[in-house]
Amino acid sequence: MGFGFDKKNLGIWSLLMLLLAKAMSEEATSPSPSPTATSISSDGYPADVAQAFEQWMKEYERDYSTDEEKERRFANFKKSFNFVENFMKGPKQSFTVGLNLFSDMDEDEKRAFFCTVPTLHNPPPIPSNKRIKKRVTSLDDFSRICGGGIDWSESYASIKSIRSQGPACGSCWAFATTAAVEALHALTFELQPSSNAIRATAHRLQYCQLRGIQRTCDTVKEKGDGLEIDAYAVVNPRNEDQLAYALCEQPVVVGIDAHGTNFEHYRGGIYRSECGTDINHSVLLVGMRIDKATNDQYWILKNSWGEKWGEGGFMKLLKNDGTPGGHCGIAMQASYPQLLEYI
Repeated sequence: MGFGFDKKNLGIWSLLMLLLAKAMSEEATSPSPSPTATSISSDGYPADVAQAFEQWMKEYERDYSTDEEKERRFANFKKSFNFVENFMKGPKQSFTVGLNLFSDMDEDEKRAFFCTVPTLHNPPPIPSNKRIKKRVTSLDDFSRICGGGIDWSESYASIKSIRSQGPACGSCWAFATTAAVEALHALTFELQPSSNAIRATAHRLQYCQLRGIQRTCDTVKEKGDGLEIDAYAVVNPRNEDQLAYALCEQPVVVGIDAHGTNFEHYRGGIYRSECGTDINHSVLLVGMRIDKATNDQYWILKNSWGEKWGEGGFMKLLKNDGTPGGHCGIAMQASYPQLLEYI
């Protein structure tokens, strides 16, 4: 891994310290158990598509302005409904799908929930009079902390809390980055920032980074109103062992290939589907476990699509599937913020 700090590349990470608000409150959202639904009706929706649409509209608080829009949305919903039904009636998979926030959306609306993940370059060495604050310094530490798997969301309310990025164009990387800094401070100082503070920070981080308004962001920095970071690390790509080692230290921002209807409508279980390394989404890696029934290893991902997506906002993704970049490219582009201390 590369360690250190670089004011040019630190932008994606360090803008977080400019913007995180002072409000601190504890908030928790538990991942729901893996679903076992085998049909739309067993998933709580009527078998009739029109009735299911009306129920889904109430659940997701949809209110269409015209009859024409409602008709168009119903056509989209019907495609989603049929997809879910056919998936459930097909061969048994290691994961399930269901109706969710994407079920009535046009394709261009769905694309707004994904992003071009910024690339971080290897940072330079840290100053000689400082060192990285670390919990894992040896394989013995790794075995002690993570030998039986780990899920950081089980121990920290702020890591467990799920946010919804909404249809903000390409904001997934900002939410994942913000969540990583929040997690670092939760682990180090037991801080629990409020969800409103995190949501506002993620949007402002994206605005600063994309529009290049460095002067405005520097002004906010001078006020000292935020959570500080000192550096960031880039995990060696195409190496799931290195990614596991980094995760044992703290939650890690990862880029993944989230293309496809299966991913959009994921509801629960271990995601094992056709995907490559065309990275188009950022999430926070918070855990890794082994399924006792199947002996399959899996990663635990914290998404930013709200609590009704996946397992309460989380996803289990197949681990160590033998592909160089990991399943859905999870080991291709990973990084995390760091704090330094004087030697």
